[in-house]
Amino acid sequence: MKKLFLLFSITLLTMTACMKNHTEDLSIEQVAKEKTKILEVIKYYNTAFNEKSYSRLIETLSEDVVFFGSDSSEVIHSLNDFKGMIQSQWEHFDIQYGEMVDTWIEIDPSGTLASVIFGLPGTIKMKNGEKQHVFFRISRTLEKQDGRWVIVSGIVSITSNTPTPTTEPVADSTATKK
Repeated sequence: MKKLFLLFSITLLTMTACMKNHTEDLSIEQVAKEKTKILEVIKYYNTAFNEKSYSRLIETLSEDVVFFGSDSSEVIHSLNDFKGMIQSQWEHFDIQYGEMVDTWIEIDPSGTLASVIFGLPGTIKMKNGEKQHVFFRISRTLEKQDGRWVIVSGIVSITSNTPTPTTEPVADSTATKK
């Protein structure tokens, strides 16, 4: 009987400990609200980038941000690395993002981690005046820290042509190619 009581007590303690760490899944409405907040962070970042506002950019970033650029030398492991990279970009190029297209957001059920993938038509103007139209495909991972969404990682790829944005859902595997 003592062994059975001990086993029951251990099981009860384990279940109680696990329940404390479990967070409730978000409702459909809550997920929609969180996705709106996430999209606001991404748009705020893009606007701050276009305006060359470092102070506004870092408002959207985690202290431990990690970025991967379109070049193997563009690997960022800290806000300090980010500052050096962004200042160098702004010294050598005038990069302007257009409006986001093909936006896809996935959020974990508890509303603490999200993945965002989107496209941005843009222009890159070199200091010599040469201008190139490009298309950026960008992925960002956001985490809810202290009640607000911040970018914790990202990757950027770039093409030299600007594709026509699709009106079909990005994640629709049944979409036919034209």
